[in-house]
Amino acid sequence: MLAAERSFIELGAHLSVLIGTEGYRALLARALHLASGEFALLSSVRPGIAPPGRLVGLRSGSRHAPAGEVRAAISATMAALLSVLEQFIGEDLVLRVLREICPPLYGAGASVSSPRAV
Repeated sequence: MLAAERSFIELGAHLSVLIGTEGYRALLARALHLASGEFALLSSVRPGIAPPGRLVGLRSGSRHAPAGEVRAAISATMAALLSVLEQFIGEDLVLRVLREICPPLYGAGASVSSPRAV
């Protein structure tokens, strides 16, 4: 498992309680689709069945890509996921989940699109 994948898995563990495993997989699939328009290395990446958030094909898709491009693709996917999620359940609930996962980044004064600097 790539380190970048862990954030999707951790988010999936929390969100699956709220929207179900299949709901989370659907949102992650949509986020991957949106980000793949900018990053071709994501075109063959799909959400795995278990654990929620596992990115099937990320390792092989990123094997020949520069590390900076892989990081940018993962960041774009996370941004797309948070945006889609915010549209689905609202910013307040998304922030509540993000605060549970990473309190230093999403404490008071943070928003989904603008975490606090640490």
